[in-house]
Parts: sequence; structure tokens; C-alpha cells
Amino acid sequence: MKIKRLLGFVAIAVASIGILAACGKDAAKDKTVVRVGTMAKSESEQARWDKVEEILKKEGVTLKFSEFTDYSQPNVALNNGDIDINAFQ
Repeated sequence: MKIKRLLGFVAIAVASIGILAACGKDAAKDKTVVRVGTMAKSESEQARWDKVEEILKKEGVTLKFSEFTDYSQPNVALNNGDIDINAFQ
């Protein structure tokens, strides 16, 4: 079970870093806010996101979460530009 958690954390961190790298060099100089769409977070998911936030904070990146209750809502929000990434997939 610990391996699944570790792999989940690593996947989230790699995805977050990849997304931030796509923002360009200037984004690292300025404070960047990334809007993340999630489903209701379990305790273990919250712990992973807390660690990702801790890592990204050092890079000047702030995560802003929007929680959804229906699995179709994050896709709509992403298409509308209300969020930057959809984390539940």
C-alpha cells in the first residue's frame, strides 16, 4: 500500500512540475497560481497535495483548489478555463 501512495505522490509531483515548466522561464520569476480541479479529497490525497504545495511553494507557485462533486464538472471547468489542470484523472 505504501508503494501505491509513493507512486501517486510522485505522479502528482511530476505532473505539476511538467505543467509549470510549460509556463516558461518568466513564470518562475513571478508568483504563479495554478488552479487545480479535484474531487473531494481523502485524507491520504490531502497529505499528497500538502507535500506538492510545499515543494511548489519554494518555486513561487501557489495551488488554488476547486473541489467538485460530479466527475463531469472538472472537465467542463477545464474547457471553460475556470481551472488550469484537472487532477482527478
